[in-house]
Amino acid sequence: ENNSDMKVFSVYCDNGETGTNFQRPEFQRMMYDVYNGKVNCIIVKDLSRFGREYIEAGEYIERIFPLIGIRFIAINDNYDNKVQSTDIIVPIKNVVNTLYAKDMSKKSAAALRTKQANGEFIGTYASYGYAKSTEDKHKIVIDEYAAKVVKQIFEWKSEGFSYASMCRKLYDRKIMPPARYRYDKGIIKDKRAANSELWSDMTLKSMLTNQVYLGHMVQGRRKSHFYEGKNEEKITKEEFVIVKNTHEPIVSQELFDKV
Repeated sequence: ENNSDMKVFSVYCDNGETGTNFQRPEFQRMMYDVYNGKVNCIIVKDLSRFGREYIEAGEYIERIFPLIGIRFIAINDNYDNKVQSTDIIVPIKNVVNTLYAKDMSKKSAAALRTKQANGEFIGTYASYGYAKSTEDKHKIVIDEYAAKVVKQIFEWKSEGFSYASMCRKLYDRKIMPPARYRYDKGIIKDKRAANSELWSDMTLKSMLTNQVYLGHMVQGRRKSHFYEGKNEEKITKEEFVIVKNTHEPIVSQELFDKV
């Protein structure tokens, strides 16, 4: 408002995204506008808001932006490339931001592993048949409606029904699959789940081998590499973190073994 030569074109906000990843949707949208000539100045609160990976951050700030004529301002760091084209403090702060992100990632991972080992639930939402406890978010409790469906699926399989026939039975009874059920209850917001009405073989196979229904907490199926900006890594079943008798079972050991 105080600078007549500036006009806000858009605000790009990547809440919930790691700063070590430059594939963030809003960052990509901003760069799309930059390359299409719609934006010629980028303002951030500080360098860590731009990114926490020093090599790529430095590439943008020190090479790409000057090359294509983009003014870059980091307010709290008192940096403006129009005023000062080079500043030794910028690469140093980028390195510090990277190391900070790496350290926080390790500490977060260690804390999560401790919670898993203690049998505390750390997932976004509970397995179908259960719900997060309203009294303790690290515990799961029976969801009466979904638990009945789970038990029915186990019983059908124990009687020899095929996956295809069970999928048809569930559809005929208008029983929605897990994703749609969570969407209808407001547990997830992804609108893609709104059109899901069909159960799949993979969903049933996953449920019928999940020890969570025996009352055991099963976690650590995937391993994240937060600060490296890599995709999640699948973990073998032998490496799953399983803590027994943490919550009420839905099926008996006898029925589970039979299935």
